[in-house]
Amino acid sequence: MLCGSPGFFAPEMATAPSYDPFKVDQWSVGCVGIELLLGRRWFTAHWLPFAKLVDEPAVFEPAMRSALARLATDVAAVSPAAASFVLVATTLVPEARPTAEQLSAHAFVVHSPHLARIPAARPAPPAAGDGSERPTMIRDDRPRRDPPPVSVTPLAPSAAPVLAPAPPVGAPPRPSPTPRRQGMLVPTMPP
Repeated sequence: MLCGSPGFFAPEMATAPSYDPFKVDQWSVGCVGIELLLGRRWFTAHWLPFAKLVDEPAVFEPAMRSALARLATDVAAVSPAAASFVLVATTLVPEARPTAEQLSAHAFVVHSPHLARIPAARPAPPAAGDGSERPTMIRDDRPRRDPPPVSVTPLAPSAAPVLAPAPPVGAPPRPSPTPRRQGMLVPTMPP
C-alpha cells in the first residue's frame, strides 16, 4: 500500500520493497520546490502524470524519467541555484539524495534574500574575543501580538454564522456594519 500524495511521493515508495523515510522526505521537499518554482499548471501537466501511473510498473519508470528530463530543461530557466536545489532533491537514486541538513545548507536556501526576514534564522554575532565567524542561530524572544478574539454571531437560527470581533468584557454587543448574506460567513471588523 502506497502512502503519499501523487506527485510528491518518492519513486522508491512504489518500486522498492523498502525505503529510507528521510530520503523520501527530501524528494517531497524537491517536489514542493518544483511546484513553487514552475507553477501549478506545469506541475499538473508535466510532473503529476507519471505519479498517477504507479500501478503500471512498465510505464511508470519511463514516464518518471521523462518527467525528470523535462524538469531539468524547464527549471534551468528559473535560476541556477533553484534548478540545482530541485534537481538534487529529486535525485532518482535515494542513496545519492541529500540529507535534510545538506539540503538546508544548499545555496538556494542559505543565500535566499528572504532568510534575513525570518527572526529565528538571523545569524548571531560572533562571541566576543573568539574571532569566530561561524553563523549560529539566535532565538527571537520578542513578545508576540495575538490577533483580537473573534466571536461567532448567528444571523438567524437557520442561517450560517457571521464572524465578528468579540466586544470588550461588559460592553453591549455592537451591530455589524458589514452586510449579512444568507448562508455565508461574513467577517466583520470593528469600526
